[in-house]
Amino acid sequence: MNLIKNLGQASAICAMLALGACEASVGGTGDASGDTTADATTGGSDATSGGDTSTAADTGGTPGKKYTFVTIDGSPASEPDCKATNSPGPDIDAIALFDKAGKLKGVAKPGTSVFKAGAKKLCEAENKKTDSTKVCGPVNGKVNEKTADTEYFGLSDGTIEVQIGACSAATDDLTKCDGAGAAVEILAGDQIAVYEVDGSYLAKTVCEKADAAAVPDKKVCGGGPQTGLAFDGCKCIAEEYQVWIGSGTGKAEVDLGKHKGTNQYIDVKIQ
Repeated sequence: MNLIKNLGQASAICAMLALGACEASVGGTGDASGDTTADATTGGSDATSGGDTSTAADTGGTPGKKYTFVTIDGSPASEPDCKATNSPGPDIDAIALFDKAGKLKGVAKPGTSVFKAGAKKLCEAENKKTDSTKVCGPVNGKVNEKTADTEYFGLSDGTIEVQIGACSAATDDLTKCDGAGAAVEILAGDQIAVYEVDGSYLAKTVCEKADAAAVPDKKVCGGGPQTGLAFDGCKCIAEEYQVWIGSGTGKAEVDLGKHKGTNQYIDVKIQ
């Protein structure tokens, strides 16, 4: 995977939503993995499992520097098995930040998302979730069986950069925090949560009964704000992505490691 060191400025901060997206591994007509309808912009699709097993890497942050930007790179470490999933990449629902005590500091701030398309070298499935603004705000990505999915962004192998904004009304509920408050500084010891539409979006009982191939990490079942947002037949494949933080727009300076599916415990390590 080509790690992104410097992001180019993207002119379109708020792309118009194109319906549909990732349907590569969904039963029924929902979008969470492998859609075949062409769309205007690149983006990824598909999701599942949740719960990352990698350790956050630290590539040398500068003490005293203020980090206010999060970048997610959808380029996979290895090419996906297109015959198995036909997935164009990760589906990002929301990004949140917690302090050392586990208190919610905020979520991706509306109006700050900057998307840069990748080489579009993934599977042939066309991504229809091309509105990068959908990563901002609360956890609310919905995978439907018979109607278009809503409120998540298909990243594909591109990058998305956001700032974290405080909740305009005090809350610890990730389904209600809007991120419309002041931009929040990312500090050493904080934890970043990335909600990538995966098996943790299934209802708890469905997730626990799912086969190992669809949901390899059963510990993600239930208990999170995303539980139950996907219809029961969704295979929701967990996809890989890289997380960075930076001190300004276009700067991916501190590598927080490669992750897969929803991970609510990405440690912020700054030297």
